[in-house]
Amino acid sequence: MKHKIRYATIGLLVGFFNGLIGTFGGLLSIIALKKYCLLSQKISQATTLSYIWILSLITIWFYSKTISIDLIILLYILIGGIIGSYLGTKLLNNIKTTALNFIFSIIMVITGVIVLLK
Repeated sequence: MKHKIRYATIGLLVGFFNGLIGTFGGLLSIIALKKYCLLSQKISQATTLSYIWILSLITIWFYSKTISIDLIILLYILIGGIIGSYLGTKLLNNIKTTALNFIFSIIMVITGVIVLLK
């Protein structure tokens, strides 16, 4: 029961940040699954990807009621995103967990600095 409450709490926070700022939910999920559910980096990422798209679709539906989405920009981002997803997954399958943890941490720090400086 204790784990179910943890999972639901993670979901609540991820959904909240997805709706509020349109991002960070996935990062929060990965960190929380690693720290509080003791999952590995790779399993945390796979678990997050398995449900974040559903939350994102729901968030898009709520957004679309009040905010326009540029479909041309979306198309180009999807094309690049599909290629990037394929390449990233190929790399993930060949990288050690310690290296993945390091890359993840560096990206989070760089992202945080960029957001603070903007």
